[in-house]
Formats: sequence, C-alpha cells, structure tokens
Amino acid sequence: MPTDNYLPNETYWKLVNALAGIEPSPMDGGPNIEKIQEALGEIGGVWPASIQGLAG
Repeated sequence: MPTDNYLPNETYWKLVNALAGIEPSPMDGGPNIEKIQEALGEIGGVWPASIQGLAG
C-alpha cells in the first residue's frame, strides 16, 4: 500500500485545478495521459519510481 504524501496547500490546489482543466485527448477523446503526467510531475513533484536517479 502506498504511503500518504502531503503537499503544501497551495501546491495541492494548483495540482487539483490543473488536473480539472485538462482537455480530453484529441486522438481518442479519452484522458490526456501526457498532460496528467505533466501536471503530477511539474506541479505536484509526483514521479514514478522508475525514473528516480535519471535526472541530473
């Protein structure tokens, strides 16, 4: 089970608003996964463990 992560309130609400405002994928009308990943990483600092250590 994942551990809970607590973001500062300002970051949390920026992330919520960014995710809520993402338009559907122009390819198939489904969730725009790239934009969701971008918001999670760039705003929330949430990244998959598989890329840990690759940056820098």
